[in-house]
Amino acid sequence: MDGLRAALAAIRPQLEGLEFLAVAAQQPARWQQLDRVRRLYASRLRQFDDRSRPPLVVVIGGTNVGKSTLFNLLLGELITQPDALAAGTKSVALTLPGEAVEEFCGPHFLPWFDKLPWTDPSALSATFEGSTPRLYWLARGNRQRYAFADTPDIDSTNLANHRATEDLFFQADAVLFVTSEQKYADEACDRYLAATARFGKTVAVVFNRAQPASEAFGDLIEAKLPAAGLPRRTAVFAVPVLSPEQRLPSAPPRPEILAVQRWLEAVADNGEQVVAGARLGAVNGFAAEWASSLADLATEVSLIRAFGGRCHELLEREVATDLPPHDLDEVDQAVLEALEELRVPGIDWVYEQLGLVRQRLLGSLRVVGVWFRQITGAAVRTVDQVAAERVEREQEHARVRLENLLAGLRQAAQECPLEIRLAVLERLPDPPPDQRDVALRDYATQLAARRREIVVDAKTRIVAELRRDATKIRIFKGVTRTAAVAVSLTAAISTGSPGAHDLAVAPVADAATKWVLDSYLGQSWRERLEHEVGARRRALLREWLHAATMARFEAHLPAAHRGDFLEQAQAALQALRQGAPGELK
Repeated sequence: MDGLRAALAAIRPQLEGLEFLAVAAQQPARWQQLDRVRRLYASRLRQFDDRSRPPLVVVIGGTNVGKSTLFNLLLGELITQPDALAAGTKSVALTLPGEAVEEFCGPHFLPWFDKLPWTDPSALSATFEGSTPRLYWLARGNRQRYAFADTPDIDSTNLANHRATEDLFFQADAVLFVTSEQKYADEACDRYLAATARFGKTVAVVFNRAQPASEAFGDLIEAKLPAAGLPRRTAVFAVPVLSPEQRLPSAPPRPEILAVQRWLEAVADNGEQVVAGARLGAVNGFAAEWASSLADLATEVSLIRAFGGRCHELLEREVATDLPPHDLDEVDQAVLEALEELRVPGIDWVYEQLGLVRQRLLGSLRVVGVWFRQITGAAVRTVDQVAAERVEREQEHARVRLENLLAGLRQAAQECPLEIRLAVLERLPDPPPDQRDVALRDYATQLAARRREIVVDAKTRIVAELRRDATKIRIFKGVTRTAAVAVSLTAAISTGSPGAHDLAVAPVADAATKWVLDSYLGQSWRERLEHEVGARRRALLREWLHAATMARFEAHLPAAHRGDFLEQAQAALQALRQGAPGELK
């Protein structure tokens, strides 16, 4: 029993967290099923224990089958008011032993009911305001060894009646099902008879207003009960049409009524076994009902995952067709920085005093560019303007990719089944322009950081490869830079200005050194590194597009459709079924 109790407690988070994407208007059966299984858990299994209590027998049946009349006759007292109109009984009437008042009228028994002391029969058929169901209770001292409840109908258009009766059914240890020749073939009758078998409840059937040798009565016994899963030994009582005088509670009980009373006394005599069987039957029934809700959830999750797969294909297509705008060569930058790591004592210091190494080549090109623009009359762009234009190109490039993907997602959502289409469309991201601009600026910042990571990583790898022949490389570098220094000093002495070093000599020296390093490293290394640069860039674009689209979509899904919620719920159900080996079906 402890294992069963633990398994039920483990299910509670999934039960409370389950939601469907399809709204109740689209899939009412799913939401009704979920509401039913939650009420079953709350009414019977939340406080799952093995405390002894008098068995609860509940009278259940359709409209105008004589439930209230039979209830009064079995008690020998006018408790409910029979009504010739459909759905006459609107509240639950509960009679019980005096010592069971706390058990059945306390906070643990159907806590969402208003429990009121019984005063007169008219209260049971009176219309009341609000949606909270009502239960009128009457303690009858030692005259009764079981709790006995009369309920509203199961087949009228009043859904509140159905819910109240279903709640009592979940709590029932035994069911006295009342039907008639006109009602026994109804769908509601079939459903409740099958439920009594599925929930392992002790059951008796009263065929009210039975005609002698009725074909319907034989069909009930031979076909209906076996089809519902009830054994042939199920108690069935045929009650004939009673005259108005015979329907009075004060009238001498007929043999048929006495037979039903003996069945009630037998339920009381075997109360402990009846209650224990119904308790485990409630777990069986809950497992079946919960499995049905999880099957509905699995259907939606599979549809959402199929949509997610389609979205993943669209995202990968955008990434695969990505043609980034032209930019500086990160590989060349990495080689230059690696070159600085292999320093030549003295020579590098003198060489660097004549100019800034990392800015020498670009500085020279900028000077040439300025001269060219001055000659042609073109506007001169500053370094900041060039950087801003590069960022703008990156953002525009990412904007196109994002808009293409969003359009593809909306088209994919239109192709979803109707039951989830609206829910998917409502959750697809559609950020306003200002939010898109923020996301694009964030992407440009991440891309700049990613470029720097690539350069640093590549430089480390290049240096590691070059250190194996560091002496040779330093000798060549020293010779090259010594020559460059000599030429620069000669030019400076001749012209009186050191500018030749920045404009001509140093770029040539750096280019020669870089060419030697490239030849030493090999073209295959460069290709591998360039491939890595492209792969990292595409990875960043993939991450950013996913964060801007599918991650936001998934964040707005119910918790039951995210992560491994369904798998955990199915595992908890399996643990419940295995929690008490030999006790559950």
